[in-house]
Amino acid sequence: MSYLAQQGIQMTPLQSSNCGFTVAWSAYFREKFSGQPLKSVVLSVSDNHGYTEQRQGELMIRAQGIEGGLIYAFSARLREQISQQGYACFTLDLAPQHERDNIINSLKARGRQSLSNWLKKQLKFTPLKIALLHEVLCKEQMADVVLLAAAIKALPIKALAPFSIEHAISSAGGVQFDNLNTQLMLKNRPGVFVAGEMLDWDAPTGGYLLTACLATGAHAGRGACDWYRLHV
Repeated sequence: MSYLAQQGIQMTPLQSSNCGFTVAWSAYFREKFSGQPLKSVVLSVSDNHGYTEQRQGELMIRAQGIEGGLIYAFSARLREQISQQGYACFTLDLAPQHERDNIINSLKARGRQSLSNWLKKQLKFTPLKIALLHEVLCKEQMADVVLLAAAIKALPIKALAPFSIEHAISSAGGVQFDNLNTQLMLKNRPGVFVAGEMLDWDAPTGGYLLTACLATGAHAGRGACDWYRLHV
């Protein structure tokens, strides 16, 4: 990519895509839960225009943050927010099968049962989910049934940076399309064709990324054959 930029070809800097994000976990949380899966959660992300998108799935806790297919789907949006304001926020619904008001009523009626046992029995929470609540809420907030129920349904997590490009599934950025003709040949470098992740686009993982790489590769390949027949 640096060679192409040196040739005067307009490039968008490469960035991590379909990647995890760093989160400032406590030392205890990192040591205890790194490498453990966080299952059956709903992740929600809101943009600066108030539009919210959410998906249900699984995540993986890492010492440096969080990753997994669920967050990969939002990597472009989170990356954009971090670029604009230095961080990005998303929320996790830790109990998508339960309504907030039902959680509040059940919490009020738990009697002398410890909160930890109640979370395990009533919401089927794993130690990881319970620890996540303690990562975000202070002792007083954990004791407030309304605040606790709100956090269970929308636990805010602050993402500080995308994982490095070496640890990402794919990359955003690359050769800008204005440099190319319709056959994906560089306009100022006849006979040079680009495809796949060399192009300035950002596709989601899960088959779409591979399909796009194969499709642009086939298109550029046909263009190269046509150019070869005319010029060689």
